[in-house]
Amino acid sequence: NTADAQGFEGPMRPGTNCADAPVLRNGQPSWLLNELGDGFTVLVFGPPPATDRVRGGDVAAPVLCVGTDLVDAQGLLTARYEGQPGTTYLIRPDHHVAARWHAFDPAQVERAITRACGR
Repeated sequence: NTADAQGFEGPMRPGTNCADAPVLRNGQPSWLLNELGDGFTVLVFGPPPATDRVRGGDVAAPVLCVGTDLVDAQGLLTARYEGQPGTTYLIRPDHHVAARWHAFDPAQVERAITRACGR
């Protein structure tokens, strides 16, 4: 995991299990954990970044954007993850938080993926 470099107040610290929350995907009800997939995922709140994947070494993590890919109709996801515009989480394949930032920075995400893979 990558330690927080910025102040977060919520419980979704690196190393913790991801809290589930109801979301909409393509207008259909779902749950966050069902949408994360089985590899690393970059969860971004707000406007989507210019890329749809971030690569760390030989691992490519898709970017999942809350606001476009997922809709947080109940506000629960945003509340649990302190989801302000730009807030970014790197989620491990086992659905634990690997790292989090207040802004999307692909270089930081790349380093966190590499660290999480033990390189």
